[in-house]
Amino acid sequence: MKAKSIVSTKPLSKESLKESLPEFNLGPLLPHMEKSYWLFVDHSIWDDVSKGDTPLFIAIYFEYPSMTGSNGYGMISEYNTNSQIFINKEMWIDYPQV
Repeated sequence: MKAKSIVSTKPLSKESLKESLPEFNLGPLLPHMEKSYWLFVDHSIWDDVSKGDTPLFIAIYFEYPSMTGSNGYGMISEYNTNSQIFINKEMWIDYPQV
């Protein structure tokens, strides 16, 4: 399984994940196996986000091979400064074209 992500102060879309981004090989995942992921935000951006001056968006995409091609799933979230959590804006699953 491979993962890629992007952190931005501008709204993101699925197309944002099609840009040339670093990919990380997470190795195999079996059913009911959990893994933890960290996303890093520059300190200066986080200060502005914490004050409520700047929005913060993240997009994450996981891609995994299958017998019929490459599958994947992703999500786009926005940080809510009031509740101090990320709120999912969009989630999707990609199936191979047969």
